[in-house]
Amino acid sequence: MLRTLVPAALLLAACSGVQTAAPQRPSELLFISAGNHALAVYEATDGTLAGDLPAGAFDATLTGGGDLDEAYVAADDANLYRVRAGRPLRVDRIDPIRGAPPYQAALVPAPRLTNFVGGRTVLVVKGADGSLFGFQAGRQIWREGVPQESQLLRVDAAAVLGYEGSWSLVAPESGLLTPLAADCPDAPLADVRGSLVFACSTTSPPGASLALPAGPAFDLRPVARDQSVVAYPSGDWFRVDPGPRISAQGHGAGGEGRPALSPDGGTIYWPASLSARALAVSRDGNYLYALGAGGLRVLGASDRKQVANYRSVAGGEIVLVAGG
Repeated sequence: MLRTLVPAALLLAACSGVQTAAPQRPSELLFISAGNHALAVYEATDGTLAGDLPAGAFDATLTGGGDLDEAYVAADDANLYRVRAGRPLRVDRIDPIRGAPPYQAALVPAPRLTNFVGGRTVLVVKGADGSLFGFQAGRQIWREGVPQESQLLRVDAAAVLGYEGSWSLVAPESGLLTPLAADCPDAPLADVRGSLVFACSTTSPPGASLALPAGPAFDLRPVARDQSVVAYPSGDWFRVDPGPRISAQGHGAGGEGRPALSPDGGTIYWPASLSARALAVSRDGNYLYALGAGGLRVLGASDRKQVANYRSVAGGEIVLVAGG
């Protein structure tokens, strides 16, 4: 089962009178949605603004240590930008996008690429006019056409395209579409070792059907574990292991905003329990970031005591926590 939020070690320390120093807050960046397709980036240590990103579709990957690796914005001004961590944050215009904004974007691994620069990844971008592009290190490598009303999503390591209840896997190397599910109004809930998990029954590999409630739901990923915790605003949660199969389930406080998962996958932190709009956890697992009407609160993960409150930080969702 997932743990409760009052660890036995904390109770033992309180009973024995042992005083433990609070760990130092990590130096990391919080990417927070700011409305109008824009993101603002804040320092977790003091809440100062590190930079604003162009309005548009943002996606990023992290290194194994949780630092910002690749990050891009397919901007509403019809340009592609590369985002690099630093002080100040660096945003470089790369190239025009030959499709109509606004865009949707998914940055995913592309293991079958034979020619690439840097990481073996591709940024898949869909335009409002139905254009579908693949960019490798900022350079366009293919272009296809899809229905204008289709929806591009990133589900962990997969780029998925949905249209009128049908879902397809996008091959990042070429744009080739592989059918995943039909007559399925909800998007895939998780990607577990290459299986795209749906709550509907009409799937074909690598799509997979499990007895899960229909979405919306949040795909929460532990660090260094090939599994997903699918969490619903109702508070219901399901752990999905490779297979895929449901290995555990339970119920928590829920909440409409995005919950957070401890790095080991053992604890879900729910927005409703912390009066927050959205939550995120620090890379070391010691702190929670709770975004709400009163700004951004920094809480101890073990006891949920407030250690800082950045009232000037506003937004709808904590999109990413990254070092850099």
